[in-house]
Amino acid sequence: SGGGGDGCGSRAVQYNTHQVCNNYCTGAITTGRMSGCVLVSCGWLADQLRTDWKRARLHILDCSAFPEDENNNRRAKEEYDRRHIPGAHFFNSAQCVDKTSKFSHMLPQVGPFNDYVRMFGIAADIHVVLYDSSPSGLTSGAPRVWYLFKALSHRRVSMLEGGLAEWRRLGLPVSDAPSETKKREYNAGQWRRRESMLADIRDIKAYIKKIQEAEEYERQQQEKQQGGEDDVNEEEHAEPAPPEPELVDLETKFQLIDCRSEEEFWATAENPRGYTVGHLPRSVNVPPSVLLHPETNRVMKPDQYIQLLSEYGVDLGRRLVVTCNNGLTCPPVLLALLLAGKQDVAILDGGWEEITKSVDKKVLAEVIVVKQPTPEPSEDPDSEDELGKDPISDPE
Repeated sequence: SGGGGDGCGSRAVQYNTHQVCNNYCTGAITTGRMSGCVLVSCGWLADQLRTDWKRARLHILDCSAFPEDENNNRRAKEEYDRRHIPGAHFFNSAQCVDKTSKFSHMLPQVGPFNDYVRMFGIAADIHVVLYDSSPSGLTSGAPRVWYLFKALSHRRVSMLEGGLAEWRRLGLPVSDAPSETKKREYNAGQWRRRESMLADIRDIKAYIKKIQEAEEYERQQQEKQQGGEDDVNEEEHAEPAPPEPELVDLETKFQLIDCRSEEEFWATAENPRGYTVGHLPRSVNVPPSVLLHPETNRVMKPDQYIQLLSEYGVDLGRRLVVTCNNGLTCPPVLLALLLAGKQDVAILDGGWEEITKSVDKKVLAEVIVVKQPTPEPSEDPDSEDELGKDPISDPE
């Protein structure tokens, strides 16, 4: 293996939009415009730690987080203190947020981001390797912090596939000693927020408006069809029909991917924080578990992601916006899309917390889609009320 550069230093072959090293177990995956390795293996990282990894300008961050502890990550910090990869620092994602926002986990501006990461000695030229303590190493914090660094234009940031669990399974060393650090200036003026990775609540409001326009247009077309039956006998005396108007653009500018639970998506359960449940029309429900193979709990090949995402209704040919409740659980879906070769993807960072608090409640109530109850079958097959009626179908 090579040093702490963008790749693993071995000969690579091109696979779809990714470079996959011939020996993946000691290599890395890179992808498209997201410069640098998206994933590195435990073998590759262990190799760096056996060399002068500080000279290689490599920094390791433990990004573990737990849902019940999302506002302070106290439990994750306690576990880090007991056991972590040597040299790793604990990255408290609950602290690296926009503290001026009324929403819980919004990405910080570049200045506060600089103030936080320079505590770990991270500068713009550092290769940052992230891991978490989940069984896959990719579901309890690392994808969110990877998105944070990428959205703030850090060039070289990777996730450790398998995380701490795989590291320990391989018998690699762990430590309970505090990691030394030397504060460095991140050079905040050099980087900017990558707006293409950030969706805005204005995008969602425009999406809703387009949905309303489409529904109104459909209603008007239905009224015209019904009225046409009444006017059929007056056609001989009617004025010449005006030319057909140009086709109305009823398509939204992006497809919305909703990563909340199926129960929240269909409003069959309440959200514990009081956020709106149900979903916006034309959105599709994709769970964060899409990132990992159900049997191996590891990442998959690009063609597997393409097929799986297609089965969920994702249109990889369109711009995509991914959302969840508050931006914490949807980054694994962003990663799956990236590994499928999709680049034009953004996250609505405020999620349904922001939608609930920022969109007019009446407007939201008018467009929200919920699961309709299936009508009870009639005991009397000859009942006029039930005979011939179809079960209520999905409104979408």
